[in-house]
Amino acid sequence: MMRKISTSTKLAAGVGIGILIGSVFGAVSMVFGVPFVIIVAKIFENEEVKENINPLLKTDDIEQIRKQGDRVLQGEKKGIKLENFYTFKEFEDALNTLELDSELSKEISEEDKEVAGLAFYMKELELELDFDIDAIAKLVIENPTLTDRNRLRKLIRRIKENGYSSKDILNLYEAKEENKALYELQDIIINGCSADE
Repeated sequence: MMRKISTSTKLAAGVGIGILIGSVFGAVSMVFGVPFVIIVAKIFENEEVKENINPLLKTDDIEQIRKQGDRVLQGEKKGIKLENFYTFKEFEDALNTLELDSELSKEISEEDKEVAGLAFYMKELELELDFDIDAIAKLVIENPTLTDRNRLRKLIRRIKENGYSSKDILNLYEAKEENKALYELQDIIINGCSADE
């Protein structure tokens, strides 16, 4: 029996997804799961956030992102979904060997391809770092100097070694009051984002 990477299908109530209404939302959420796609939509709609997270992705070449998005969207129609593979690499290999339909490709908007491509590369980053993409995005938003993937990897490893999680990152940045319990986490992040780490 094939082990599947689990994906949640519960839609978070009250979250505006603006840009991902319609077929691209359905297709991308079928590949990566609804909560993940909502986070990608929020990133996609915020230029400053998108600008900060793009350098951390495997590529920031918009044409490469759109091409991969085209593969994701066409692959979904043929049953190529992350949950059907043991690893992300197997999923990526299946997409990369997919014969693209040029007529179908013309019917997919550049924006839809970009959203699907960003979702692909963000999922790859999330799985590589073993840390939720919303916490990664929050770290990057709050620490604009954190644009190096290796530095981010080291920082996340240090955060986890000290017993903190994605949830702690979100709590730190979304706290309405000072939280002394998260002072150590804040110090870890400040030191991890310093120029001469």
